[in-house]
Amino acid sequence: MLSSVNGHGHVDGARAVRLLRRTPGLATVPVVIGGKLDLGRPENRAGAGLADAGFTAVFGDGDEDVRRFCGFVASLPARTCA
Repeated sequence: MLSSVNGHGHVDGARAVRLLRRTPGLATVPVVIGGKLDLGRPENRAGAGLADAGFTAVFGDGDEDVRRFCGFVASLPARTCA
């Protein structure tokens, strides 16, 4: 999970997820981003670019986004540590 509070998430997040996706063994790890993703563009345009960059899911900073994020987390398979 990456979180952006400054409106630069669309740039910094895209750079981070591209590096992560090129790392052996991490190509399929679920990676999400949320928060204030852009300063000027509508949220859906920033989100589309971030999804294209490799994020599993993109969430804005509104109440509906928080609900969607909670649903996303609940949908992840349970993991156990040995």
